[in-house]
Amino acid sequence: MGDLKPAETVVRGVVEAGGPGAANFSDEECWRFHFSIQPWRDEGGTVQMKPLTIFKMVQHAEVDQLMNAVDAYQVIRLRVRNSSDTEAELSEILGVVDDDSELNDAAARLQEPQIYQDETFGALTLDRTVDWFEGRINWDGTEVNLALTPNEDGALEPTIQVAKVLWDDHSAWAKRIREFATGELLSLKNASWLDEDEAEVSPDDFSSRMVLESVVINADGTFEFTHTDGDLFWGHSIQVSGDIENGPEAADIAG
Repeated sequence: MGDLKPAETVVRGVVEAGGPGAANFSDEECWRFHFSIQPWRDEGGTVQMKPLTIFKMVQHAEVDQLMNAVDAYQVIRLRVRNSSDTEAELSEILGVVDDDSELNDAAARLQEPQIYQDETFGALTLDRTVDWFEGRINWDGTEVNLALTPNEDGALEPTIQVAKVLWDDHSAWAKRIREFATGELLSLKNASWLDEDEAEVSPDDFSSRMVLESVVINADGTFEFTHTDGDLFWGHSIQVSGDIENGPEAADIAG
């Protein structure tokens, strides 16, 4: 983190797509309210393109009020203290800005759809709240949600290449992933998740009840396949993660 500016200053910027959030780490009454602005500027200064995280330590009773005061894509004016080039502590929300053409234009551009067109995966639309491109595609006979995360430089092509390795041999990968999940979770199902009078589930039954619903793929070759569980675990999802080089490495239930 850069050198702190001890005095209070005024900044303005575009609230990022994810909007505000709040987290409680230890003390039940002490919460960290936070959001980021990008682009932003010091009052009267030049526009900065890297994000500035705004935070404030608050009591739980204040969280809802602050959450309701900040919306994604607002151009907002703030009084802050202890600011650096990466974060600043919120003193006061001064209101929404409508007379800063540069920042207002940036906010408008950020709300325009960003679409990546690929010959294999079709139109993929950027979801800025999670910073990935998503679309719908057929996987081994089932329509699934596909999400691809760009690399650190913002390029999607490396992730596209990982995805194509999986899709080029999708039937084998689908079988491999189901068999891995079955091997990891079948004993848990039969030991702890049987309904009253339910017979033990066979490996074939376990595998056949899994239905893929979404795939997340990252530029580093890692992936996560999420399945509906066919009521094996009473409505929880079955998630299998791994990477291209080593295949599936972990299976869990979630949700």
